[in-house]
Amino acid sequence: MSKKWAVSILAFSALTILSSTIFASSNLKISINGESVKLPNQARVEDGQLLVPIRWITEKLGATLGWSEAESSIHIKTAHQIQLDRFMDVKRDTTARKLVDLWLQGVRTRSGSLQYATLSPKLQQSTYKTFEDQYWGTGGSSPWIENIVIRSEEKVQDNLVRFVVDYDLASSNWHWSGGRKEITVERTQNSPYESWEITSIHTKFNEYEIVTPSETVSDTEANNNEY
Repeated sequence: MSKKWAVSILAFSALTILSSTIFASSNLKISINGESVKLPNQARVEDGQLLVPIRWITEKLGATLGWSEAESSIHIKTAHQIQLDRFMDVKRDTTARKLVDLWLQGVRTRSGSLQYATLSPKLQQSTYKTFEDQYWGTGGSSPWIENIVIRSEEKVQDNLVRFVVDYDLASSNWHWSGGRKEITVERTQNSPYESWEITSIHTKFNEYEIVTPSETVSDTEANNNEY
């Protein structure tokens, strides 16, 4: 059985107060991400709100639309969530060291989504809002990190590995050495495949460094050893 769905553009932060006598499909102009789009023929104004088919608006926003017959519910995933899900899959069947490499790649490319995907659920919960507020981009164009070296890899327990990462900070005019991060990675319990997650990131204080939302900054390492 075919189903027609309509959703108020209120849900997508595009509220327009209109008279119900206006024919939305012929008189109203709308743009998505700065690009003018033509409303579908099914669009209409009802009680001061513009209603359009939900499939049309999700496709225009680069999202996907799914229907669950068992749950009698609609599931929408934004383009960002689709990308995030793909990054989350990367954690499956990987090693602790590869996970650290992935996080560092996210830092180098300023991809908050990739960084977020490597974190433990607890860290994800505490940092999600900050990542979102930064539009999932972290750091800045300058300074950047370079000459990254994993200085040590310590197996603290069977399911816990601690890494010490050294790097330099650089800009077009300056270069600072001595950057360091201590990253703790733990294996996911009761998992049918080898899966690791980052549970803590401690970064040596540097006034010029722009840290990511998941990092704790201090003058000493987490184990109280000197840098």
